[in-house]
Amino acid sequence: MESRPVPFDTFMNGSLSVSIPLTLLVPAGYRFTPADAPETYSFWMTPDSAAAFRKAKDLPVLKGFMYGKVSLDVAYDSRTGVFVGAEDQEAAAAQAGMDVSFQKASSHGHALLFIEGTERKTQRKLYALYVALNVATNTVYIVYMPPKDEPSVAVCYWKAFKAKLLESK
Repeated sequence: MESRPVPFDTFMNGSLSVSIPLTLLVPAGYRFTPADAPETYSFWMTPDSAAAFRKAKDLPVLKGFMYGKVSLDVAYDSRTGVFVGAEDQEAAAAQAGMDVSFQKASSHGHALLFIEGTERKTQRKLYALYVALNVATNTVYIVYMPPKDEPSVAVCYWKAFKAKLLESK
């Protein structure tokens, strides 16, 4: 899947009060999509999906999308290095029919928690990332829902996404 680098601050469309020196890979056809959502959300999808999204308010699950938002449910405890409210959710995910794996990393002083999930029933993939903002315990949550008919492409894309984030300059 072709992609392009987007600065973290651009991806979040200026919704953060701090600047984060990271770079995200965004699928080449995705564009920022304004929505009637709180300013802390930043949606990215194809232009044709964006038109339908603005009209029906439904995310384009079949065609794929990304979004970032300030997390209200997960905090980062820098003393313990734990994403509180995320790292203990494996059992809850399993009960909901999802197999998940977590990978911790850091880039430019920001703790990262990568999450990869597979819905058991459909084998649908979900990819997510928490980024510690280093402002109190605040985090940003980024989700990538790949197009339904491209699971192998999504795996390759997510691998490149992680690599780019970890090398961000």
